[in-house]
Amino acid sequence: MNRIIIEKALEKLEKLYSDWGIPSEKWRLQLGWALRLQGYQVTKDMEILDTEVVRDAWPWPMKEEHERVAGLFMVPPADSEAVKELVEFTKKTGYGLATHVVKKKFFSKAVTKYRLPNGRTIYLNTILATVRLSDFLANYKREIGEPEDAVHHFKYIPKIKKIAERKGDTKIARECEAIIQKHSKVSIL
Repeated sequence: MNRIIIEKALEKLEKLYSDWGIPSEKWRLQLGWALRLQGYQVTKDMEILDTEVVRDAWPWPMKEEHERVAGLFMVPPADSEAVKELVEFTKKTGYGLATHVVKKKFFSKAVTKYRLPNGRTIYLNTILATVRLSDFLANYKREIGEPEDAVHHFKYIPKIKKIAERKGDTKIARECEAIIQKHSKVSIL
């Protein structure tokens, strides 16, 4: 991992969200890069900065049907200056941006502060929160009939377990093992 490249991209992301009126306390980096920046060297979605933004911080209106779901992938309106800024962000950084707008009750409170080189702070979902999110996504994708996506989210759990065992993090290793056992009873492959 080239820490300088990802940290520069995260500085740009923090500025982008800030320019949109979304303070760092209202969004989280999750999944692949959240794992790597906390010492779990998995290769989950390394080309994407996967984030969650609490719904009350999303600066654009949402359709009524979107208000009823727990979380939703969102982009700024097609005719907005923000969508141009998003395209420019992906060109300059080389990373895609997946923004999932979530209801407050689903917004992760299990976070680790991460200080960027420019002195700004962002928040990463903890390893345990990321493991539980991956489990949730695998279950959800299986239930809606998307087994390939279910496997995509599940396949990192055994890798995280091995890293946790090497690090002596028994809580993470136990959680991963419980998830592995649960999924072995319900085939997602």
